[in-house]
Amino acid sequence: MFLRFFRNPARHLNWLEMGGEETLKSYSIDIGRYLGRRKDMAGLRAIMKERIPEQHLAFLDKLYISLKVGKFLFVHAGIKPGLPIQQQTDHDLMWIREPFLSEGSGSPLTVVHGHTMTMEPVFGNKRIGIDTGAYMTGRLSAVRIFNDVCEVL
Repeated sequence: MFLRFFRNPARHLNWLEMGGEETLKSYSIDIGRYLGRRKDMAGLRAIMKERIPEQHLAFLDKLYISLKVGKFLFVHAGIKPGLPIQQQTDHDLMWIREPFLSEGSGSPLTVVHGHTMTMEPVFGNKRIGIDTGAYMTGRLSAVRIFNDVCEVL
C-alpha cells in the first residue's frame, strides 16, 4: 500500500488511515499540509521523492509475498485453510481474516501473520498472530523462532 500511495497518492488516500500518516511522519513529512489542498498531490509526491530513500522503495518492491522457513510460513494476513500453499492467492495472503482466524491454517505449517490487531500476540491453531497495532498503540511485537520453538520478544 505504501508503494501504491507513493506512485499515486490521490488514488490511495485510504492508506493514510492504516498507518500511512505515521509512516510519512517517520520521513518528516507532514501530510496535513497537503491534505487541506488536495490539488497539491504533485507537491506531496515531490516531497516524498525527496525524503524517502530509493533504497527503501526498492526494498519494499522486492519483498516476497510469503516466506517459508522450516515448519513456519510468514505472511501478512493468513491463508485459506486447507488450500495448498501453491494455490493461495496474493489477495488471501494479504487480506484474509475468516475463516483463517477461527479455523487456523489447515496446513502442516504454522502461519506467522499480522493484519488483525490484538493486545498481545496470539497463539492459535497452527497460527501465530503478532500484530499489536504498533502504528496506533506504539507497541511492536516480535517473535523469535529457534529450533521450532517460538517465544515472544
